Amino acid sequence: MRPLSPLTVLLSSLLLGCPPAPVEEDPTPAPSTLREQPEFCGEVTPLVQPSAIGFRTETEHYVLDLALDEEEATELARLAETAWAAFGSYFPGDIDDGGGQLEAFVDATEAAWADRIAADGLGVPWGAGGFFHPATNRAYLYAQPTVYYTRQLFLHELGHQLHAAARTSSDPPAWYVEGTAEFLSRHDWDGRCVRLGVVPLLTFEDMPADAVDDLDAEALDLPYWVDDVGFPGRPLMLELFRYFETHTQRAPGWLAVRDAFDAGEAPDAQGIADLLGVDSLADIEDPFDAFVRQDPEPLEPIWLEWQHRTPTSVRGWSLGGAMSVARIKEPAQTLSVTVDSPSVMGGASGLLVAWDSADEHTAILVGGDGGVSRWHVSGGQVQWTDLGAIPAPGSDPVALAITGSDPGEARFSVNGSAFSVPVTARPGAGLAVYDSDVLFDDLVRGTP
Repeated sequence: MRPLSPLTVLLSSLLLGCPPAPVEEDPTPAPSTLREQPEFCGEVTPLVQPSAIGFRTETEHYVLDLALDEEEATELARLAETAWAAFGSYFPGDIDDGGGQLEAFVDATEAAWADRIAADGLGVPWGAGGFFHPATNRAYLYAQPTVYYTRQLFLHELGHQLHAAARTSSDPPAWYVEGTAEFLSRHDWDGRCVRLGVVPLLTFEDMPADAVDDLDAEALDLPYWVDDVGFPGRPLMLELFRYFETHTQRAPGWLAVRDAFDAGEAPDAQGIADLLGVDSLADIEDPFDAFVRQDPEPLEPIWLEWQHRTPTSVRGWSLGGAMSVARIKEPAQTLSVTVDSPSVMGGASGLLVAWDSADEHTAILVGGDGGVSRWHVSGGQVQWTDLGAIPAPGSDPVALAITGSDPGEARFSVNGSAFSVPVTARPGAGLAVYDSDVLFDDLVRGTP
């Protein structure tokens, strides 16, 4: 296999921290016109052994050396093996793994990562968090500040690895190589089932929102992008793939574009337009612009740490007597969710009900004894207020809901018991965790 060109290799490593259709269409299609990647589930029990940097894990298709604790090393091995089938459904043809397990490394620091790449005789890419090179067929990355970001970067580099093993072309354009890995890296993972190519409920790097900022800063020029002249950056590459992959009018033609690149062809902008069934890529710039502007992640994490799990589930934890919240970006939303029993998880969990800033906000929290409290921050000073109690939940999950808000008051319920709380910040909605590690499930957002 010929190696990728230096430009392609460099751009495909830059993840920091790493159908014929009518021209006229609805620029903001209804959800029924969007499609999802399939979900894959499995029971994976990796072999886990201590290694010089942490733990070495083995599954049917992977050997991983991970500078992570044993729990997370095991989780990454399970994620990788389950994602193998998801990658296989996305890439056409057979995946040539060279007759053995694929290798990937997660080092603890950037320096250790760079040393590993250099020891394999490769140049270390500047400003990257992950790297893949076909000369070694290894994926390299180092641990990132959050769990989801590390997993996202991990799948990004595995995506490059699997893409190289599946395609017959060895030198597709950089925007295509990088866009593929970016798209596939956003994922659902609940410990058993994985879906690639999703919009997470929340991350600390909201790339779809960054794409909106990029559109505001620079004029759209799709032909210029895909002729591999002007690489628009990761956010817009992610959104370009999301647009073509999820829009039913475009997806069949987009598959033909992918097949062409993976077969070693090199269609230019007009060739891509022909495969998509449009006169020019410029014809879809307005619909693409509209798509990007309605695509950002719905929640914003304020403090560490929050982890997307599924379209209706996140994990939040903030230990050591600390508070963490994640807010819905649109104000004055209603919200319902179930949470792990606080008596089982310890600490308290609840809902953000008002938000102006880190210095002006209000949350309600439920403790293991069923006590309901107001956490109120004004002028940066924290005030706790007892609001009453529900029967102690024991080991059962707790149902929480914001039922409505008015200026100065938020209404909510805990296991069906109604409460109201005074607020001074603007009414809002979100999730809150105090000194606990909690799964928030069955999350449903709405309008008052």
